[in-house]
Amino acid sequence: MKRFFSQKVKSFSIIQIQAAKNLTYFWIVFSIYFIFQFSTAVIATYFDADLTSISLKFGSLQEEFLIAVIAAPIIETLIFQYFVIETLLNVKLAPLLCIIASALLFGVSHYYNIAYVLVTTIVGLIFAYYYMALRHQHYLNKLILVTLLHALSNLFAFVNNNFYDFTKW
Repeated sequence: MKRFFSQKVKSFSIIQIQAAKNLTYFWIVFSIYFIFQFSTAVIATYFDADLTSISLKFGSLQEEFLIAVIAAPIIETLIFQYFVIETLLNVKLAPLLCIIASALLFGVSHYYNIAYVLVTTIVGLIFAYYYMALRHQHYLNKLILVTLLHALSNLFAFVNNNFYDFTKW
């Protein structure tokens, strides 16, 4: 069993996005992420609206925007994609295991409820894989593009939570 798992981990391949295709792949990854985020939000809201709520309270809309849409994506990209993945790769962990570890840590750091952790762990898989696909490029490309993806997804959540709930039909 260990040998089988080890072979599967080693055979896992990550596409390398060429810089000339960054915009195309950014929108592909964003579309995948958006469909996933929207679908899970609709399903969760159908069963229990509290599943999509978080316990963080902000003093104002401006504070929420600055923290959720600007600061959090920058800080979380640096921690969960850059620091975790690069550290684990430096200790010779397989890329697949780096992605999984990054995603699990990302999910657990969003512990508002178990459903939220599960969803954000899958989101963490998307962010980590995207980071790995950009890893061979200049360090600013991977950091900026993953941060932008995260910021756009948080912007959707910000608008959904504060202005128009897209998940209620």
